[in-house]
Amino acid sequence: MEPEQLRLGKLFHRRVQTDWAGTIEGAAVSSEHSVRFIYASRSTKQTNRGRVDIFVNKIDDFVTVIEIKSTNWDTVKSNRKRLLDSHCRQTLKYIDEYLNIEAVNVCAAIIYPKSPISKGIKLEVEDYWNQNSFQVLWFEDQKTNQEFFIKDS
Repeated sequence: MEPEQLRLGKLFHRRVQTDWAGTIEGAAVSSEHSVRFIYASRSTKQTNRGRVDIFVNKIDDFVTVIEIKSTNWDTVKSNRKRLLDSHCRQTLKYIDEYLNIEAVNVCAAIIYPKSPISKGIKLEVEDYWNQNSFQVLWFEDQKTNQEFFIKDS
């Protein structure tokens, strides 16, 4: 039996990937897109693999790399910066592969379930990602705004 937090995280992950399935501007959207990392150790070149949660193939001269995290920022009381750094390091590995090996521009984003209740925490998280040139999306906020917009059109 897996922990409830892990089960809910996987559920959120699948929900977001299902929402993004299809194409954008004629470019294919892939879930769990495999990426190979090449890095030099002291004596040899090493390779490793990772999976981009959502990958949008080339639109003009860029690709889109999106990481999904089920973090509830209202419950993270300390070490927010350390957690943000961890999310960023993981995603930067994917981005570096496309910038340095594939030589294409990258649009990077991270998706969290919902914005924190605290405006200060929300601003802290958004500022962190803006300083690192990422877009941050609050999934539930986006869905609410999208549904509201659709109803008004």
